Amino acid sequence: MHCKLALRCFFISTINFSFWTSSEHKFEVLYDGKKYTGFLSCCALVKKSLDMGIPLTDPRYILDIDFDRFRACFTNDEGDVIPMVDERWQNLRQVSSILCEKFNGTFYECLQQSDNSAQNLLKLVVENFPCYRDWATYEDTAGTRYPAVVYKYISLLVAFLKRAQILIGDIYNLLKGEPPAAFGDIDTLTTFADYRVPQVLVYFGALQYSDELQRLLNEGTKWVLQLPCSPLLIFVIFNLVYLDIKQGLCSLGHVFSSGDVEEVEIRGCTVFAVDLVVDEVKRMLAEVNLTLLRVYVIFIFRWCLKMFKKFSDKENITSVQQLKSSVQKDVRRKVLALYPLIEPYLDQILPKKENLRILKCHEHVEILVGPHGDLLFFKSRDGPFMPTLRLLHQYPFLLPWQQVDKGAIRFVLSGAQIMCPGLTSPGAKMTDGLARDQVVAVMAECKQHAMAIGLMKLSTEEIRQTNKGVGIDNIHYINDGLWQMKPVK
Repeated sequence: MHCKLALRCFFISTINFSFWTSSEHKFEVLYDGKKYTGFLSCCALVKKSLDMGIPLTDPRYILDIDFDRFRACFTNDEGDVIPMVDERWQNLRQVSSILCEKFNGTFYECLQQSDNSAQNLLKLVVENFPCYRDWATYEDTAGTRYPAVVYKYISLLVAFLKRAQILIGDIYNLLKGEPPAAFGDIDTLTTFADYRVPQVLVYFGALQYSDELQRLLNEGTKWVLQLPCSPLLIFVIFNLVYLDIKQGLCSLGHVFSSGDVEEVEIRGCTVFAVDLVVDEVKRMLAEVNLTLLRVYVIFIFRWCLKMFKKFSDKENITSVQQLKSSVQKDVRRKVLALYPLIEPYLDQILPKKENLRILKCHEHVEILVGPHGDLLFFKSRDGPFMPTLRLLHQYPFLLPWQQVDKGAIRFVLSGAQIMCPGLTSPGAKMTDGLARDQVVAVMAECKQHAMAIGLMKLSTEEIRQTNKGVGIDNIHYINDGLWQMKPVK
């Protein structure tokens, strides 16, 4: 079983790169009733082939078939082909040939030869499989990056080995750290320096771009992206903006070629910044007698488990309580005091002579349900009643709002805290005069409706002054558990 799992993991890692599409139309794959995009669309296609009895992860099969048959395996139900299918084909042919020639046709042989060492396996993969060689020559012939008194010329071969390290981390997790993947030196792996990690670091204030670099990233001019021989070395660096790439052209922001000085510096600083984060978290863990934290874990973390992130009505609701008329009157009074603009609509939302209910949930969460089963307000412990997003979309004037830039959208919708830089950057807008602990709607640049409801951790003025750290607690957001709950019968 380990042999098969290791081979499949190696196969997927070999084609895990560059899932950009040429337009806003994303490449999607329907598998088992669910749609997948990006890397998961690739996994879904492989799984569909395996389900049909096609041994797509067998290197001998890859060497036996022609390109058309391979291409058919990576075509979705709409006839769209996965991006860069030619390059994925070339990479798989390369590694399949080497596996059969040197390692008995299986990646498990590579594991056995590595003697339970992550560094041994990393060296073996990079030395034997050229498509995993992720390095660049860092040159500064003009001496512009460093003072001339220190360096007149610098030329270094810098190895990041992103995908090779991801492969080793995935193998370690897949085999649960058991032989032949009992890597005692797993801590020697660095973070995986792709284009996503620096985005996160910049957003959370752990990495800061220079004014010159920020200007380049924000430019709207079209730039040519010159593809290197290996597409695995393409890293499009930008600050929280999605880029549409088509035949080497980019429509938003500056695109660096692989190996550009700025691209190498961003990736290098990313590795260093994550090491600093890990050191600090280790220090914090040591204060409570916990020590286990590995660098590669930073790459796969999920920020901030929020109130409704994993909320399920079946698992989290403990009881349903019919409110007495006196309690309903008190609820109406509290809601009106919190949201004065609701007064003309109060009888529509909370009718006096209709029955209201409270859903009592785990973690002292309560949800106020209207007479028709609609989820109206929620609160935690003795905190204030806050409108649900669905109610806010009907009555958008209920809350003052703060707007984040486009780049922050994906983080907010994954449950992350709203950081100060996302509220002060170009594209963001803030409402003046809002104090700490104020309930606010979180809007997004170029979007009509609120995407989240939050609680101000800092005042508007404090956010502008500090411009770092958490500005708003993300309490409830689109597609979290509360959003997905259906009306209560």
